[in-house]
Amino acid sequence: MNLHENLTKLQRSLEEGNPVVGDYHYFTIHDPKERTICAAPFAERVLHHAIMLVLGKRLEQHLIHYTYACKVEKGTESAVLKAFANTRASTWFLKLDMRKYFDSIDHDVLRRKIREVCKDRDLVRLLDRIIDSYSTSKGKGIPIGNLTSQHFANFYLSSFDHHVKEVLRIKRYVRYMDDCVLWASTKEELISCRSALVHYLESELKLGVKYAVVNKTESGVPFLGFLLKSDRILVLRSKRNRLKHTWKNLYWQLRTDRIDQRIFSDRITATLSHLRIAHSRTFVYNLLQRYDSRLEPGPSGR
Repeated sequence: MNLHENLTKLQRSLEEGNPVVGDYHYFTIHDPKERTICAAPFAERVLHHAIMLVLGKRLEQHLIHYTYACKVEKGTESAVLKAFANTRASTWFLKLDMRKYFDSIDHDVLRRKIREVCKDRDLVRLLDRIIDSYSTSKGKGIPIGNLTSQHFANFYLSSFDHHVKEVLRIKRYVRYMDDCVLWASTKEELISCRSALVHYLESELKLGVKYAVVNKTESGVPFLGFLLKSDRILVLRSKRNRLKHTWKNLYWQLRTDRIDQRIFSDRITATLSHLRIAHSRTFVYNLLQRYDSRLEPGPSGR
């Protein structure tokens, strides 16, 4: 079946209100935690992208400036650099970790939030079907791997962002998906709002909080695979280990002719781009030496 026929079939299923959703292929990764990834069929992935072309802007309009996932011209690098600036300007930080975030998202809460920003009945019905196509327990969970899930998960915490900034009036705050950090000049300021933060997550969003730790910034702020110090950004051991594993696998593919040198170099360069904001020159150099790459460290790290 060619592209035109596939698109016509998808269009017809949308017009009839019965597109196929939830026909996932499941596989497990360790990154480093064990995660179940849900890969939708190609036609459904096309559907998800089409949905987000319509819905994405509506969701983004309700996100505060200090959330960095699923946004054009933002992303992990911007989030880390903003968090680094906050770390340099503060003495204390509070880091929140939610328990199995994607698995814990409540379907009813998510549906209610979507209805607050989307008034298109046909689109809402379709989104309901996608939400109901997967669960980890009754009325809970969205599949890791869907484009819609990334946007749903990011939008789900939008009201929490507004609570932090507008009700608790925390000046320095950054969130990337479910990775949240708050900064302040005094320990007391963060201690006083910690219980309110946990209460909001548990009562309003039905989320479990694994920990909410207050600590001094001089000890380093762990965020998105980096350790943020007052004078530099370091790469956490867990991220270094993941990169080593990735390089080892890529080098094996190169040596066994599963990929060519160009693909190998492109993928290595892509992994290095994540380190360019960190003090990582020695780590990168050692990797390059170990795997006999033809690349040079260049601007990948300091």
